[in-house]
Amino acid sequence: MELKAKTETITDVEVRLARAEDKEAVLAICQQTWQHSSDFLPLGWNKWLADPNSRVFVVEVDSLPIGILGFVLMSEREAWYQGLRVAPHYRQQGLGLHLLLTLEQHIERFFVETNINVLRYSTCSSNVFIDKYSKWQRRQKVGRYFPYKADSLNSPVKQLLHLDIDDFDSAWALVTSSNLFTRESYLYLNDPTKWQELTCEQLKNHLNEGRVWGLKRGNEMFALAIQMPVHTIDYLEGVNEALWKGAHQTLWLGYANGTDEGLTTLLRELRSFAYCKGYLAVGGMFPISDRIFESLDIAGYQRAEELEYWVYEWQTQNVSDKSL
Repeated sequence: MELKAKTETITDVEVRLARAEDKEAVLAICQQTWQHSSDFLPLGWNKWLADPNSRVFVVEVDSLPIGILGFVLMSEREAWYQGLRVAPHYRQQGLGLHLLLTLEQHIERFFVETNINVLRYSTCSSNVFIDKYSKWQRRQKVGRYFPYKADSLNSPVKQLLHLDIDDFDSAWALVTSSNLFTRESYLYLNDPTKWQELTCEQLKNHLNEGRVWGLKRGNEMFALAIQMPVHTIDYLEGVNEALWKGAHQTLWLGYANGTDEGLTTLLRELRSFAYCKGYLAVGGMFPISDRIFESLDIAGYQRAEELEYWVYEWQTQNVSDKSL
């Protein structure tokens, strides 16, 4: 299927920053977004507008908001697209595609001016349009993930260590060894729906904040995990029951890596650690890999959802200027 934007029936298109009074229009735009779950965007709308690292833009046709797209700054060089929505009656015949391109071109000018050059977003395998759109824009699929969860385990924690900044060298050596994955080993979840690059500075921050656990033999690190912050989960509870039910009672992992033996042991020990801390379960998004699936299976984890989650990445200077 070839994507083609239709423009002849759209006039007076304007892109501007979203305002609080746009919420009623946003509620209308978000109707019928997903077939089998409710749309989380209306629940997160106020937080997005209040977040100093976030921007939300609306596209108006004849002074009526009919599309939205936002982003959040993940680091000094990375941004994450979020909240793409187009009103239901503009989703056919190329009209929605035209509005999306208009929004993106407006936002990308901001990135060029602020030296943000790495852009990402994610979608699930059921979203056919975004997958085709990403290929059309020649954006690289840099990660494929499945969500897994396991109940906490009432058993003693034997080997798991709470790591600190003194463990940085051995922890970073494990991250950069890429012993399990390739590109995915450098991405981690710092938010339930947003991946970013795991840099040495990011790892140092997580170690200083006390959110890294691992397994060591002497000075060698052979497995580690980073706990994902949960302060952004509130608006997801109740949206996807299979994945986010009981979100605050789950120890969420933003990153896990290790040798075959080390990762299996780490995942099992985290179930025991979760029990000691009062969590009911452990969960995370894991790269699609037979080796990691074997570790998850041995450690007692089950797939929480059949959908795959895909992460796309591109750079601002490589974005094609599509003629409409």
